[in-house]
Amino acid sequence: MSIVYKIALDDIFPHSNIPDDTYLREDMYQATYEVYGIDCGWYEIDGIGQFVTYLIKDYDWDAPVIRIAVKTLDDAKWSINICKDYLQNTLYP
Repeated sequence: MSIVYKIALDDIFPHSNIPDDTYLREDMYQATYEVYGIDCGWYEIDGIGQFVTYLIKDYDWDAPVIRIAVKTLDDAKWSINICKDYLQNTLYP
Protein backbone atom coordinates (compact mmCIF):
# COMPACT_ATOMS: atom_id res chain seq x y z
CA MET A 1 0.00 0.00 0.00
CA SER A 2 1.31 3.41 -0.91
CA ILE A 3 0.70 6.43 1.28
CA VAL A 4 -1.17 9.34 -0.32
CA TYR A 5 -0.22 12.68 1.23
CA LYS A 6 -2.30 15.82 1.40
CA ILE A 7 0.12 18.46 0.16
CA ALA A 8 -0.73 21.92 1.48
CA LEU A 9 2.33 23.70 0.08
CA ASP A 10 5.09 22.72 -2.35
CA ASP A 11 7.63 25.36 -3.29
CA ILE A 12 10.47 22.81 -3.22
CA PHE A 13 9.93 20.21 -5.93
CA PRO A 14 9.05 22.52 -8.85
CA HIS A 15 12.57 23.99 -8.71
CA SER A 16 15.49 22.19 -10.30
CA ASN A 17 18.36 24.45 -9.30
CA ILE A 18 19.43 26.63 -6.42
CA PRO A 19 16.83 29.34 -5.83
CA ASP A 20 17.65 33.00 -5.34
CA ASP A 21 17.34 34.63 -1.91
CA THR A 22 13.79 35.89 -2.56
CA TYR A 23 12.63 32.29 -2.86
CA LEU A 24 14.01 31.10 0.50
CA ARG A 25 11.60 31.19 3.45
CA GLU A 26 10.47 29.11 6.41
CA ASP A 27 7.32 27.71 4.80
CA MET A 28 8.32 25.91 1.61
CA TYR A 29 6.85 22.41 1.86
CA GLN A 30 4.05 21.00 3.99
CA ALA A 31 2.31 17.63 3.67
CA THR A 32 0.20 15.53 6.01
CA TYR A 33 -0.80 11.91 6.35
CA GLU A 34 -3.12 10.89 9.19
CA VAL A 35 -1.44 12.20 12.40
CA TYR A 36 1.92 12.94 10.70
CA GLY A 37 3.19 16.10 9.10
CA ILE A 38 6.24 16.79 6.95
CA ASP A 39 7.52 20.36 6.95
CA CYS A 40 10.53 21.80 5.15
CA GLY A 41 11.80 25.36 5.05
CA TRP A 42 14.83 27.64 4.96
CA TYR A 43 16.19 28.85 8.29
CA GLU A 44 19.12 31.03 9.25
CA ILE A 45 20.66 29.73 12.46
CA ASP A 46 23.64 31.65 13.84
CA GLY A 47 24.04 33.36 10.46
CA ILE A 48 24.20 30.06 8.58
CA GLY A 49 21.40 29.28 6.13
CA GLN A 50 20.06 25.78 5.79
CA PHE A 51 16.99 23.82 4.77
CA VAL A 52 15.43 21.99 7.72
CA THR A 53 12.94 19.16 7.28
CA TYR A 54 10.78 17.83 10.10
CA LEU A 55 8.59 14.77 10.43
CA ILE A 56 6.11 15.57 13.19
CA LYS A 57 3.57 13.31 14.90
CA ASP A 58 0.45 14.70 16.59
CA TYR A 59 1.65 18.32 16.14
CA ASP A 60 4.44 17.73 18.70
CA TRP A 61 7.06 20.18 17.39
CA ASP A 62 9.10 19.78 20.60
CA ALA A 63 9.79 16.11 19.82
CA PRO A 64 10.07 15.61 16.05
CA VAL A 65 10.25 12.03 14.80
CA ILE A 66 12.91 13.16 12.31
CA ARG A 67 14.84 16.43 11.90
CA ILE A 68 17.26 16.83 8.99
CA ALA A 69 19.27 19.98 8.20
CA VAL A 70 20.92 20.30 4.77
CA LYS A 71 22.49 22.99 2.60
CA THR A 72 21.22 22.39 -0.93
CA LEU A 73 17.84 22.26 -2.61
CA ASP A 74 18.54 18.75 -3.91
CA ASP A 75 19.34 17.62 -0.37
CA ALA A 76 16.11 19.24 0.88
CA LYS A 77 14.19 17.14 -1.65
CA TRP A 78 16.12 14.08 -0.46
CA SER A 79 15.27 14.84 3.19
CA ILE A 80 11.55 15.08 2.38
CA ASN A 81 11.74 11.73 0.62
CA ILE A 82 13.56 10.24 3.64
CA CYS A 83 10.58 11.24 5.81
CA LYS A 84 8.15 9.74 3.31
CA ASP A 85 10.17 6.51 3.12
CA TYR A 86 10.28 6.32 6.91
CA LEU A 87 6.50 6.60 7.15
CA GLN A 88 5.93 4.11 4.33
CA ASN A 89 8.28 1.54 5.90
CA THR A 90 7.05 2.13 9.46
CA LEU A 91 3.31 2.16 8.83
CA TYR A 92 3.21 -0.40 5.99
CA PRO A 93 6.33 -2.61 6.24
